[in-house]
Amino acid sequence: MGWGPTLQQIPVRPILASVIATFFLGLTLFTVFQKGLVAIMTVHEWGRYEFAIPAAITKLKYGGGWFVAYDRIEMPLMEGGFTENERLLATLGVPFPENLHNGALLNKAMKNARDVEAAPPREDPHPGGYFQALRGSGADDAGLSTYVLLSITIFGYNIEGFTYLYFLISILSIVLFILGHGRHAPEMAALAAFTAALYALVGSDLIHPDRLDLKDPRFLSTLAGIPLLHLVLYLTRAREFVVRDYLGLLGQSVIFAFVVHVRSSAQWGLLALIVLWLLLVLNALWWNRIARRDILSLRTRYSVVIPGCMLAVFLSGFLLVKAAAHPLYRLEGDVLHHTLWHGLYYALQNHPEWESKYGNGASGDAMPVLAAKLAIQKLPAEERQQYLTRFGWPTRIALEKFSRLLFVDLLRHDPRFVADTFFIFKPFYLFATAKQFYASVFRNTPRWRAIILIAALAALGTIAAGDRRVLSIIGPLPVTAGLFALLAWIPNWLVTHGSMVMVDHFLWGLFAMFSVIVLIVATLARALVPRKVAPVS
Repeated sequence: MGWGPTLQQIPVRPILASVIATFFLGLTLFTVFQKGLVAIMTVHEWGRYEFAIPAAITKLKYGGGWFVAYDRIEMPLMEGGFTENERLLATLGVPFPENLHNGALLNKAMKNARDVEAAPPREDPHPGGYFQALRGSGADDAGLSTYVLLSITIFGYNIEGFTYLYFLISILSIVLFILGHGRHAPEMAALAAFTAALYALVGSDLIHPDRLDLKDPRFLSTLAGIPLLHLVLYLTRAREFVVRDYLGLLGQSVIFAFVVHVRSSAQWGLLALIVLWLLLVLNALWWNRIARRDILSLRTRYSVVIPGCMLAVFLSGFLLVKAAAHPLYRLEGDVLHHTLWHGLYYALQNHPEWESKYGNGASGDAMPVLAAKLAIQKLPAEERQQYLTRFGWPTRIALEKFSRLLFVDLLRHDPRFVADTFFIFKPFYLFATAKQFYASVFRNTPRWRAIILIAALAALGTIAAGDRRVLSIIGPLPVTAGLFALLAWIPNWLVTHGSMVMVDHFLWGLFAMFSVIVLIVATLARALVPRKVAPVS
């Protein structure tokens, strides 16, 4: 009697697809090193880490509530190089932004912040109603400090760890993906096509020391990609659920919730999954393919368990973060994530007539803040202070409230202006930015990289063709990925556009294109050699 599986029992095709998926993830890491992104900070990301790093060290060093930076920790970090202050940089003998490209300098600054000897911050607030030596995230996503804390715990006090953590989380997502789909060639081919899309994105001109970096919070939202693909394939396959599927579902949902904690705009992925599930269920009910009871079943692909698990984990994470936050957020009117109404009001600047009709002399991030302050000044004197910080500017909660009031008031008095902003000018800008990006990818991709991508995608199509279900699994992916690429625009449509905040759209757009290639090759392979292809991988 023999030991172990026979050659026929070994899932060769899925293994080959998983090797290609890992190969592209490795190429992505190589590209990041090649572009010199691992040991630097870009001018677009350092400011967020200026809060996240001291907030993480404050938590590790002193405990207490989460997501606050202690000024005794923050100052050594700034004095060591995490700053654009010319006076501080003069003592280091390095100008801005050259300091951000000096990894040794920044790592030393982190260690100086870690080693500072200072009494713990006071746990009770100042009589004036604030915590004197602490500050919150200021409506940035406070979860970046959790990301930094996790990186420090695993990789130590160095900025390289922020990049390594991205790939560690990606590997964990791939392991969970293999747990759920590892014996089936079409699903593994889809994973490989997705990592190929990530590689193409990272290889584009968008990812550059002067523009966007993997550890930039704007890019960290792409970590939700593999978990979303995992659950998408649960919805489109015909097999019943088993125990390992539930483990994969739970694990990927946890990763997704963590990514949203780090970058709140990734919430579009939850909406996209729910929309896809609803479309599939309604279509199946229309054609009498399922009964209503199947929606509540724990074993069918139409089960509400799939979007329900992700939603439950997401909400649990949201409540956990809120409960763990330092009392500063409640007392000082700060918030833990980007806000909606502030973003909507900010977006009105995209109308070309904004400044001439409604402008207040400020632009960019300052516009809604100044507008809220002017609105508060119109209130009776005794009502103003509740909305202001000790420095006289609106609290973050007040900024959200008055942004909503100002937006709704403008919508009521000039609905045409608001409608033109969101339904004419914003879509035009989004399409123009996307067109420019995709054109640059096709125009500037080196020939050797294009050959690698096309050859790998053709190989994936051939590998996937060995499964008789390939067309039912791969067939819907181009449409699904295209739908997700459109839904990924929602944060950009509501708030701000620009290539650096559209990476989720670009990733799913590239995946849609790559899945078309895999589908075409798989279809041709089955049509040309139908009898020589094994029925099941």
